[in-house]
Amino acid sequence: MVGRPWTPLLAALLGLAALAPCSRGDTPDNSQVQTAIKKIKAVASQGKGNEEAAKAWKTLVNLGSPALLPTLAAMDNNAVTDNWLRPAVDAIADRIQQDGKKLPVKELEAFIQQRRNNPAARRSGFCLLSCSRSWSVYW
Repeated sequence: MVGRPWTPLLAALLGLAALAPCSRGDTPDNSQVQTAIKKIKAVASQGKGNEEAAKAWKTLVNLGSPALLPTLAAMDNNAVTDNWLRPAVDAIADRIQQDGKKLPVKELEAFIQQRRNNPAARRSGFCLLSCSRSWSVYW
């Protein structure tokens, strides 16, 4: 490559730039997950915000695996929003398994071991692990 010694260097820098957002923990779906969770948490009594929450719930489920742990972590003992988030967690887990993928076992184990996490969310994570392990014995 006479005359263009910078080409390999440029290619390497562009490759690193493309990986930079992923190395910080940001995924392309992270902003969508957080936006959907905020819409669900905005639901108030008497059905205020239900339409937006229903769309956000579908978004979370369609995002699949990247939405599982943030959805669990969003549970905060608010009966209204937890009633949206708990079935979302179950539907996300179902979707992951229907897609032929495995649940993020190590991440779920770490989540349920952290006592600072919401007890109901930890219990939901434990149920996911228990169910996935018991069914894997038979299938």
